[in-house]
Amino acid sequence: MLFRFRKFQTRLLFFLVLLLLSLQLAIYISVRTANIQHAKVEISDNLKVGAGVFNRILTERTQNLFQYARLLSADYAFKPAFHSGDHPTILSAMENHLARLEGAQLMTLVDLDNNVIAKTLAPLQTNIKFVWPELIKQAEQNEYAEATSIEMIGDTPYQMIVVPYFSPDISAWVIIGFAIDQSVADDIKSVIQSEVSFLTHTKSNDWKISSTTLPMTTEDYQNQIKHLITQTIFDKKHSLGSIQYGEDELITFVQPIDKKLKVTALLQRSLNKALAPYLKLQATLQTLFWITLILSIALVIALARKVTKPVKELTKSAKNIESGNYTARININLKDEIGELADSFNKMAKGLEEKEKVRNLLGKVVSSEIAEELLSKDIELGGEEKEATILFSDIRQFTTLCEGYSAKEILNVLNIYLTSMSEAIENNKGVIDKYIGDAIMALFGIPLSNNTDANQSVSAAMSMIENLKKLTEKSQLGQLNFQMGIGINTGLVVAGNMGSPNRLNYTVIGDAVNLASRLEGLTKYYGVNIIVSESTRNRATNWEFLELDKVIVKGKAEPIIIFQPIATKGQLSEQQTLQLELNRKILFHYRNREWDKAKEVIEQIKLYDDSKFGQIYQKRVDSFLNTPPPNNWDFSNKFDTK
Repeated sequence: MLFRFRKFQTRLLFFLVLLLLSLQLAIYISVRTANIQHAKVEISDNLKVGAGVFNRILTERTQNLFQYARLLSADYAFKPAFHSGDHPTILSAMENHLARLEGAQLMTLVDLDNNVIAKTLAPLQTNIKFVWPELIKQAEQNEYAEATSIEMIGDTPYQMIVVPYFSPDISAWVIIGFAIDQSVADDIKSVIQSEVSFLTHTKSNDWKISSTTLPMTTEDYQNQIKHLITQTIFDKKHSLGSIQYGEDELITFVQPIDKKLKVTALLQRSLNKALAPYLKLQATLQTLFWITLILSIALVIALARKVTKPVKELTKSAKNIESGNYTARININLKDEIGELADSFNKMAKGLEEKEKVRNLLGKVVSSEIAEELLSKDIELGGEEKEATILFSDIRQFTTLCEGYSAKEILNVLNIYLTSMSEAIENNKGVIDKYIGDAIMALFGIPLSNNTDANQSVSAAMSMIENLKKLTEKSQLGQLNFQMGIGINTGLVVAGNMGSPNRLNYTVIGDAVNLASRLEGLTKYYGVNIIVSESTRNRATNWEFLELDKVIVKGKAEPIIIFQPIATKGQLSEQQTLQLELNRKILFHYRNREWDKAKEVIEQIKLYDDSKFGQIYQKRVDSFLNTPPPNNWDFSNKFDTK
């Protein structure tokens, strides 16, 4: 009853703390959402007002240019210079007028045939056609013979105006312009207190930032801008948008500047700056949240300690069980639920201790995976059909090599060898089915399967060859020079308990097992360490393979294609790549009965490779040159021995 009451107290306190924290979190989220929404609305309103001010500033600049240009067209002091026809004189008068006009950067005088008389920008260029005839044509169609538009000079947009020059009739056209550049952006920012950017529409139908008051821009920022402008101008969805700028969010107003959509302005304000007052409140709320959380945790801990001591002892004993110490027992003299749990725990530990003794004994006879399979279900004769990859390895001429050595010496060396080979197999998730003298039968995908069984089997085989090389280099096998052959095949097998009710052996049987054994026997003939079947090769996608032959093994009627693994995918050396290519050519010519071409490639492969592959096919080609194979030949080579 005491435990139940304490448990009720702990749960109640925990619930109250959780309720309080949830309430604080809800308030925090609500206040944050409301403030962000309010800040966005306020920024949007300010940007709309700023857009109006922005338009007025550009309009006033343009009107000022018109007023000054009209004065110039009626200026009697300019007439003598114009009528002199002297280019330096006209240019000097234009530059004097331009210097007195604040904000303008260029002035051009164009005759009625659209020929440039003089221009302050590139003054040496004369007697050339005016580059914007549409601007003059627009003025000619205007009631007051005036026009304005935005034109590009290089990468910079210019606000251009054109007025007629009277002397006394229209004798020429005066064009004045100012650059919409960084200085304009800075001036407008100082008035509307918003970030200002100018973007120009390029010939490649893209948008490029020509000037901006932002400290820096990134590729991601520019991509967001292009997307927003496309939506605003071309899709006509909205003028306002949001752009991520580092850790900040910029509320953005898109303001097209000209009708031709050559230039567009962006007016932007920082959401973080607008939220600055709220961030102070947020910091206060966070402080209160953490204070509440710490006090609540302290209170819960103080109450829970009265209950947790026996639970900790249970946890400690459970960890001992987890680490394999099944002798752990709990000594808790309580009559409540924890006491009952302690008794159950002690009974469980005793049962696990007895089961582990059986497992350890069984694990020394078979692999740990098979031991788990046997212990996990009722032991009975029979099996089930599964797909598995079977590996057979054998030491070549083991009996001959062992002559002159005592049985004890051979056993010691063999144990060293088998230990190293077993490590290679088990490190690649293989299961040792049995040792047959110096031979090993290993399984991949039995009793547990996955999609990497074939890849793991090839990795294990390559590791076995490497381990044998290291054993030989370190003289751990004494004077014995072992050579090993490995055969691998993937296919359907019957896996289960074989034998009698009194004597069981968990293993696999089937045609796929026999084929793996036959492939191991072929390694000596082909002079390679590893041979795999086509079914294994198709599943071992992490490896590069060299095709060796098409064979009919003893006891089989259908031919199969056999392969040799040479490297992991993408890790072929230059020599291996060349070897792979030449071997493919040999097989291609060989199977197309092109004996002379096959011999040429065989001669090439002999220059760098003394393997049996070239020798085997050299002998076959020489034989077929004298006695060609029958017309129904399927390229296969039949073996009558194991």
